[in-house]
Amino acid sequence: MTWLAWRQHRYQALLVAAALALAAAALAVQRYAMAAARPGPQWTSWGAIFALVLFEIFAMLLVPVLLGIFLGAPLVARELEGGTHRLAWTQSISRRRWLLVGLAVVLAISLAATAALSAAVSWALAPWVALEQGTGNPGWFSNGTFDVVGVVPVAYALFALALGVASGALVRRTLLAMFVVLVVFTAVRMPVALAARPNYEPPVHLTYPVGVTHLDALYRSGAWTVSMSLVDAGGRPVQTCSGSDCDHARLRVDYQPGDRFWTFQWIEAGIYLGLSALLLGVAYVVVLRRAT
Repeated sequence: MTWLAWRQHRYQALLVAAALALAAAALAVQRYAMAAARPGPQWTSWGAIFALVLFEIFAMLLVPVLLGIFLGAPLVARELEGGTHRLAWTQSISRRRWLLVGLAVVLAISLAATAALSAAVSWALAPWVALEQGTGNPGWFSNGTFDVVGVVPVAYALFALALGVASGALVRRTLLAMFVVLVVFTAVRMPVALAARPNYEPPVHLTYPVGVTHLDALYRSGAWTVSMSLVDAGGRPVQTCSGSDCDHARLRVDYQPGDRFWTFQWIEAGIYLGLSALLLGVAYVVVLRRAT
């Protein structure tokens, strides 16, 4: 069964390996170009480097959902849609083994590739993040960068694959399962990143007189600014100030310290690991109980 599962997915594995090799080569070139440049204002305005970084982040954001669409969704749906599962289930192979072996092969290919790519992206982005922090901009903790480095890309990939497998088992149509992966993955990722992530731990608060801030120092420490607002002397929010009113107004900054980066990475990874376990459980129950 293991040999059969490998034969079914060997072309996807070779494609993933080739894509990973090309990505590693491109990231190495990018890292070399960044390291060879002189840090300074002229580098921050280097449009080609900036565009390359944005493209790299965008492409890395797409990797998990593409794995879920093209590897996770067809795993069960293709077999059920084509009726080929009946042959496997009438042989000596149990449904449980049929599902678990197929899952093991797909997960091994996808998660290993995602982990390797995440490590390569982290290595390639290091000079850029160092420059960003040095010029008063968020570093590893900023939206976008946080999502493509560390352990969270692997958790995203696992969630997308589990979503694809569960969708395929439930709807029994490959194209429909692919569509479900795209919609549900996006519907989950956006609220978690925008609403839940800033509040994994209570933000730290600082207040400054209007016109006097130390945000550069915060950014250089790797901090993530969650929100900024105007408050009066009593700490109550105000919309704006003018003239003498600004003498009593303060700028309130809510931020997450840079040393919470890995804590937030593991919290978010844990969320997606839990969702993945739930979805794989659904797929397991559906396959074992579905009539042939």
